[in-house]
Amino acid sequence: MGFSKILKRTLLGAAFIGIGYTYTCGSTYIPPGTQGVRELKQQMPWREAGYSPGTIGPGRHFKIPFVEKIHKLPAEQQVLEFVGASEANARDYARNVDHADVVPAQQIETSDGFNVHADLSIFYRITDPYKLLTEYGPGNLYFLNGLLTEAPASLKATFGKLQPEEFFTLDEDERPIRVKSQDEAVGDLTSRLYDGGIEVQEVRIRYVTFEEKIQGRFELTKVADQETSPNNQGRCVSRRMPNSNVSSRRGNKRSQYSRRKERLT
Repeated sequence: MGFSKILKRTLLGAAFIGIGYTYTCGSTYIPPGTQGVRELKQQMPWREAGYSPGTIGPGRHFKIPFVEKIHKLPAEQQVLEFVGASEANARDYARNVDHADVVPAQQIETSDGFNVHADLSIFYRITDPYKLLTEYGPGNLYFLNGLLTEAPASLKATFGKLQPEEFFTLDEDERPIRVKSQDEAVGDLTSRLYDGGIEVQEVRIRYVTFEEKIQGRFELTKVADQETSPNNQGRCVSRRMPNSNVSSRRGNKRSQYSRRKERLT
């Protein structure tokens, strides 16, 4: 084998190694539903170190090995789920919801001093990855320092204006009173997270658990409604205590209500 053939094979092998190295270390693949931001780790003559404004779309993008990094962030709608003991299959529930993060249910102190445990969902989207990385940092710091920090304070400020009964009763337009608070929570959370490139699109209460003393107050109110308006019992019950939002069983309710009636009479 001549020297020229050995040289050609060596150069060909080096070329393949260089191509493989460039493909693996010198590029980053961004899958569909994901967006990226470039970061220059050290200052260069043509650019200062730090994050580059703008967003990189899906596909394979080249970078300078060991000097430049591409951060990947979700572009699709995300869900933050507050799930408590009321969800027996909390983990199964989370697996059935795309792009969901699950944390314990939120405790809210109402306007009259009672505690309510609310299972709720916050739907949000990352609208500006550059602002997000600049404000919170890389990785899931936006989730820890942004959403999990601001969401509890915002939810307590908006839903804390309600009384326990208003979580399931209707207003004059036959709309749940809590819907107005849900809309207020969307606006409040968006204003808190806007500088970090996060837009909150919806806040939805799924389930509410009340303290026992609150439940007893509901039962007394229901008995009073039944005694004062016997012809509208069904209507009062459906407006005040829909089965989907109250955590006691129907059989226990009937027995408790009957005892309450005997005491009142």
